[in-house]
Amino acid sequence: MKKNRKIIILFIASISFLLLSFLGEKILLGFREKSINPVTIENALNSKENQLDSLLNSTASGLKTYGDFEMFLKTLPDYSGLLENNGMVLLIYQNDSLRFWTDNTLPVFNLYSQNDFSKKLIRLDNSWVIAQRKQVSDVVFVGLILIKYQYSIANDFFSNDFLKEFNLPMNTLLFKGNSGKGVCIHDKNNVPLFTLIQKNTLKENSESLPSYLVGLFFLISIVLFIFSFYYSVE
Repeated sequence: MKKNRKIIILFIASISFLLLSFLGEKILLGFREKSINPVTIENALNSKENQLDSLLNSTASGLKTYGDFEMFLKTLPDYSGLLENNGMVLLIYQNDSLRFWTDNTLPVFNLYSQNDFSKKLIRLDNSWVIAQRKQVSDVVFVGLILIKYQYSIANDFFSNDFLKEFNLPMNTLLFKGNSGKGVCIHDKNNVPLFTLIQKNTLKENSESLPSYLVGLFFLISIVLFIFSFYYSVE
């Protein structure tokens, strides 16, 4: 009777450790699946760049058609939802002064000269954006693509979210340029823009102790199964 009980206990323990090893492997695979995919991000970003180019060109063409700047402003379409739906903002400066904007969520200076739109990647007070420009005489059209909100204090109302098309969690860190680590993201001309590094405590741990535990659990399950088989035929 005691022998049968020992066999049953060993067998159940063997199955339990085997299930733990399979579960652990599934969790680890889940972490790996959440790794940053540069192809997905660059495709989404390059698509935004092309959309913004088209917007700047079409808007600038409107100015050339009307000639008069004040009349041109009156003909501009309703851009409400451009930031929320497309992750973009359109700004129009004339003679260094901001004359038109589609959204004030992304803070910029009213004077064109006080901004640094000559750079492709810009850090604003609350976000990271990509800037594109087109100039017609004394008028400069500036388009901004939201990459990530970056608030000094994040809460339920202000969260540090990336552009939704990137499908990245908030704990992904962004560094300007190519840091040599993580995943470097390029623009449509293959110029390095920024580096993404996913800071995930569980993922970091999955690359050390838990990965060994999966193998250990599997080994223990095999040993216990051998013992249970040994006792059953003894």
